[in-house]
Amino acid sequence: MKKELLRVIPIFIFPIWLLSCITSDGVSVAPDEGTKVESLKKAIIGKWEFQTENLRILGGKSWIELRGDSSYTLHSIASKSVITDKYAVVSSSEITLNSFGKIANFKDNGKGITFELYSNSKKVASGANRVAAIDTTEQTTLLCRYWNMLSEEAGIDSVRNVGKSTVQFYDTGIYVIRSGLTTSGTSYAGLTMHWKWHPEIANRIIYWYTADRIDPNKYYYDIHQLTETSLKITESNYWGLFKFNFTPEP
Repeated sequence: MKKELLRVIPIFIFPIWLLSCITSDGVSVAPDEGTKVESLKKAIIGKWEFQTENLRILGGKSWIELRGDSSYTLHSIASKSVITDKYAVVSSSEITLNSFGKIANFKDNGKGITFELYSNSKKVASGANRVAAIDTTEQTTLLCRYWNMLSEEAGIDSVRNVGKSTVQFYDTGIYVIRSGLTTSGTSYAGLTMHWKWHPEIANRIIYWYTADRIDPNKYYYDIHQLTETSLKITESNYWGLFKFNFTPEP
């Protein structure tokens, strides 16, 4: 019985030994398409700036932000428009953008992935570079959501004039102000701005539209209340100081 057992054991050991030899020789199995798609879904999340190729569609520091809920925001500097809609990772080499086109031709530039942007079938931008996100803190987490302006303080005139006004902050350092009744997938006359926490003054946000117009002493928001259910700020701009109150958009 012992001799038979000894003859059986090597049969099971041999495949394990062979596999270890293959692995040690540097031979690896390429990931399948499903694995590549799942990896791309994680890698693509964030804000990306493009090198412009077609000024009629995109210009300056145009960018796209892709989020984990399958929504995206595309900002065109040239046309001063913003498109917000849904995207879908259809393969490891293509992402479709509802209301615009697609992202394709993913490459590794040595620092990470890069890709090209297409409007329908026409390439409009390439050389996407990831933009560093705002440091994750409790305040950032509370702030980065969809806020609805209340008809209070300075918001009385804003809400009366446009019917609805909202702001959405993102941890990539942008926020989008929407005025009036808009639907997903439309270009609206809203405003996309950049923001960051003031490096020295607590509860203060510096905001700007273009990098050459950053003025932390003039353009900022002071936060008086920030919870899961309320945001109260004072905005400082060219015309003075204005108070606004917000609640989360349902």
